[in-house]
Order: sequence, then structure tokens, then C-alpha cells
Amino acid sequence: MPAITWMKNEGQTIQDILGLRHVRHDGSLVFSPFSAEEYRADVHAATYRCVATNSVGAIASRDVNV
Repeated sequence: MPAITWMKNEGQTIQDILGLRHVRHDGSLVFSPFSAEEYRADVHAATYRCVATNSVGAIASRDVNV
């Protein structure tokens, strides 16, 4: 099973943000429902990329624009 990492457009690995965004154990990136007051452009209007890594190497997904 590959290790899954989510990165932002700038190449930084993302961290969970309580109540807004988290990575599940299966590697899925999940955005929680949010109100207008909870909107954050750095989270909700960003570009993400998934990187899967195993003993053979790594492969990155296409950019995902949220």
C-alpha cells in the first residue's frame, strides 16, 4: 500500500485543520461543510496535489483546484 501525501500548490505538505480539512487513514482528502464565516481562501480556494509513494518510487496526481 503506498503512502499518500497531500500537498498544496506551493509544495508544502498540508496539515489537518480541525473542522475544515483532514486526511483520512485511506488517504482521502476531506473538506467538512462550512458556513460563510468559516470560509478560508487558503483552504477552500486552493490547488492540491496527491503524491503516492512506495518502495519503487513516487507519482503525483494532476492538480486539483478547490
